[in-house]
Amino acid sequence: MKNGSQKEPVPPKCHSDEDASFVFDGTNSDIARQLYIRHQAGDVSDAVSLNSVPAIVVDRLDRLKLTLDDLPGLVQRAVLWDSGFAISPGNNPVQIWTMSDYTMADLAVPLEVIAKVNCTALECSQPDDVAAYASQYCSGSQILDVSRCVADTFVDTGSQDFLGVMWATGGDDKMTPHIRLRDHALLISRSIGIPLS
Repeated sequence: MKNGSQKEPVPPKCHSDEDASFVFDGTNSDIARQLYIRHQAGDVSDAVSLNSVPAIVVDRLDRLKLTLDDLPGLVQRAVLWDSGFAISPGNNPVQIWTMSDYTMADLAVPLEVIAKVNCTALECSQPDDVAAYASQYCSGSQILDVSRCVADTFVDTGSQDFLGVMWATGGDDKMTPHIRLRDHALLISRSIGIPLS
């Protein structure tokens, strides 16, 4: 897939385990690390209920003589994300391919890069008084120009009613992130079906 300045996606690379400066604040995408940190802190989550387990994940765990079912729910999600997968609303694994030299841990697009493609960001305050930002006016084509990954296609029957933001920072080191993907297939008008991009 080439689109202007976009590069071909490459298989995901694992995150570095040696980063003492890790902060889960929306400036990075090391969701695997945050899930494991929350697991170590005693947080729990139900086991994932996938329709199928990706071969990459099976092979990775097989080398350790484990299966995905052997792991606690948060660790399952950490392994899936670190292996390059998220979960569709229908509980199917969705492969994510990183671009250039990015890893699953650094897919988060910085605010200054968002500004370079003329997306406007809304500043929000968090309980800890640290500023967080969310896209206010930003089209799919603007985001595509700075994206660091692509995801496989998947079915999201609720996408027409989903009004999530295209981009955001912020977070809390005590939060447990989700690896659920949603489709941003926004429509200007449901009756005439014009895609907004």
